[in-house]
Amino acid sequence: MLRQSVGLLMRHIGQDVPKRHTHFVLESRLMYEKSFRDNWLYSVCRAVSQLDEPLSKTVSGNRQKMLQRKVTCFQYNQYGLFKVPYYRLANVDRYYAVQGVPGTREWVPYANVSYWTMNKMVRSGNLLVHRVHYTGWGTDTHLKRGGWDHRWNKVMQRNTLQYSRI
Repeated sequence: MLRQSVGLLMRHIGQDVPKRHTHFVLESRLMYEKSFRDNWLYSVCRAVSQLDEPLSKTVSGNRQKMLQRKVTCFQYNQYGLFKVPYYRLANVDRYYAVQGVPGTREWVPYANVSYWTMNKMVRSGNLLVHRVHYTGWGTDTHLKRGGWDHRWNKVMQRNTLQYSRI
């Protein structure tokens, strides 16, 4: 029986990234980029079409209503204009493509990853975290005394320097 080695596995034509989930992550980022592109046009069209005061001295009354109808029609005909509210967009983890809702416990905002990835990275040792109360440094004495620099030095002293003293 023939076995393929891991290095020679065949990829699909056009699959330029080895990871399966990368496309989904890029797609969700692209949604935000599209919103940045289209928000200006969308908000200007909405502002003009909903204005009930005269736009200027020369454009008021029936002329303004005609312009507003044209702008509304123009906005309606913009095929592909991005109008989805942000809370509907998928927040996707860049490491394992796990989705999470921002503002809930599913999403870790500072690291910008899902709770599952955060847990995995902490448990596997890829990420060093120290949980503190949101008002201060928690109960860690070194952290209280000198901040993160002092705590990092103490950890290094404990792990490395105690074995290499002269």
